[in-house]
Amino acid sequence: MGKGNSQQIIRVPIGQGIVGSVAQNGTILNIKDAYLDHRFSRAADRKTGYRTKSVLACPVFNKTHDIVAVLQVINKHDSKVEDQLGFFGSSDEALVEHFADEIGDALESGVRAEESRLKLSGLQSEMERMKAQMSTEVVKTKKQAEMMIRLAKDFASFETRDALLSRVID
Repeated sequence: MGKGNSQQIIRVPIGQGIVGSVAQNGTILNIKDAYLDHRFSRAADRKTGYRTKSVLACPVFNKTHDIVAVLQVINKHDSKVEDQLGFFGSSDEALVEHFADEIGDALESGVRAEESRLKLSGLQSEMERMKAQMSTEVVKTKKQAEMMIRLAKDFASFETRDALLSRVID
């Protein structure tokens, strides 16, 4: 995002452009001049009005080491000269890899939280269905009775929704 520009999401197919190459190969790319790299697409610069010079792109992995995103930073500013563009170094690569790891963990946590929310919703729906069934007929099987008792105990044993969600996650 350039100074004063609004954020824009630009999607790139796997294998196309610098980000797509990182997504396909799983390796970090540090490019000093994007316009000299054959993988660079000028379309984003034309779309945003921004001029890309240096690019540092890093894969974001989940816990099973699948690539789930690519983190890209562009146009390193030279801290010694105002408004002067520099190049990304090995310390920048290490920092971006660290952020990519944190992003991967955060995305993984978000997925687990959504899975837990869906499990909880399913349990609540099942309990409502069973409650409605119980109001109209007698429990017919031992399995139904055991499931209802387990669900009732699970719901009763948690003081907060967060405690229940953490139980569902496990």
